[in-house]
Amino acid sequence: MKGKQFREGMKYAGEEVKGYGGCSSIDTNYITVVSRNGMNITYRESFGKAQGEPREATVQTLEDWGEYIAIDGDRFFAYSEENT
Repeated sequence: MKGKQFREGMKYAGEEVKGYGGCSSIDTNYITVVSRNGMNITYRESFGKAQGEPREATVQTLEDWGEYIAIDGDRFFAYSEENT
């Protein structure tokens, strides 16, 4: 398979830029992969300093793009790996 794969302990950016609150809180959601079991990952979603509870998602793939997960209308691709 071409493209990147999700790895445990890595942080990935979402596609959508979102605004929260009224204090110039415009940023991108991120996920951090906690664990991987086959084609399922456990992740934590975060925005700024706010961090969500661990959740699970099934990994999907797009040819030549690699893996992604979809969460509430946003997509997180493995190629969008962030430096932490």
